[in-house]
Amino acid sequence: MLSQDARKLADEAKSKGMWLYDPSYRWWYSPEDFKHIFQYANASEEFLKGLQIRHPNEGIQAGFLQLNKLHTKLQVFTKRVVDYYRK
Repeated sequence: MLSQDARKLADEAKSKGMWLYDPSYRWWYSPEDFKHIFQYANASEEFLKGLQIRHPNEGIQAGFLQLNKLHTKLQVFTKRVVDYYRK
């Protein structure tokens, strides 16, 4: 059963148009998904205290930054490989 604290957290996020973010696992929960998951799994008080109510666009932006960094590294490596075999 969903604890009162978990329900309160999910309801607060929903009322603000935000999601719940777990920084320890780098995982985002919509308020509805959070309620559904933790209806069956017990969320400890420590876990709930670690959650952050944030706008999901922050996660999208962070993902794009990581993707850009990875793309840049791949471009540099690809250039090195192509240059190596051109010789």
